[in-house]
Amino acid sequence: MSIAEEIEKLQALHDQGALTDDEFAQAKAALLDQLSDGQSASDVDELSKEVQYLRMQKEIDRLNLKWEQERQGYKNWDPRGRSRVSTILGFVIGIPSIISGVSQSDGLSYVLSGLLLVSLGLMGGIHWFNKVSAYKKAEQRYQERRREIRSRRTSDPYGRY
Repeated sequence: MSIAEEIEKLQALHDQGALTDDEFAQAKAALLDQLSDGQSASDVDELSKEVQYLRMQKEIDRLNLKWEQERQGYKNWDPRGRSRVSTILGFVIGIPSIISGVSQSDGLSYVLSGLLLVSLGLMGGIHWFNKVSAYKKAEQRYQERRREIRSRRTSDPYGRY
């Protein structure tokens, strides 16, 4: 097993919480000390790139987890963050109630209930619009942060991405 693979295993243990920061640093230092006993500078460069890659991957994994948790706040919305049920229902029921009430001589209660339903539909539409806007902004922040992290990467020595 190469030293790069051993450091990768150490990083995995560290990520899982099996190694503290100090333990990880000591174990990695011990492995890197082995490099001076006969491995070349190119191996050190490869290990450095591997560690940078693992750090970047860990940061992306954390970002993905945080985004998935934030998306749960939009759970009652479709995949694009939209829901129009209350808006459509308010108009579908409200407008016929208004028309029915106007056509009857004593239909004031129909007109008022229709206006109430249309108002609720409008409020639902405003709420929907605000929720969609918030979702799109949050998704945009997530994508920008992800691009920022990936733009800092060095080349992956194993061609994983």
